[in-house]
Amino acid sequence: WGYVIRDESGDAIQSGSGRVPFASNPLHMELIACVDGVKATTALGISNVILETDAQQAVWAIQGDDFRLAVVGGLVHDLKDLIAESFTTLSANYVPRDCNKVAHELASLGSRSHDLAPSMLAGVSECISFLVSSDLADMVE
Repeated sequence: WGYVIRDESGDAIQSGSGRVPFASNPLHMELIACVDGVKATTALGISNVILETDAQQAVWAIQGDDFRLAVVGGLVHDLKDLIAESFTTLSANYVPRDCNKVAHELASLGSRSHDLAPSMLAGVSECISFLVSSDLADMVE
């Protein structure tokens, strides 16, 4: 899993990645990335957030109650609690996969990690910075 936190200009201010040895499905991993990203955003003191994901099911889970009995229902509940406690405003939006290259590259890095502890970086590496600008360009098109 991987996440990137951007400021209002779209510049990356923090990123994180990690791996989980056993995942029930891709939504499980997407929700873990959301939880870790939300926790990191809270730690930075940010209170107005736009959460973007290329998993439409994650958006539906955050916005509705249909996932409470799903395998990932506990994770959805925890995420919703974090959101309610931490943010003045949060909107969850679906973005196409082409606009989410950074998170996928970070997830790839996390999957290759031998350490199960999450990795957090202030900002992002140069190769990830290129993808940030590429994502922004894809969003504008």
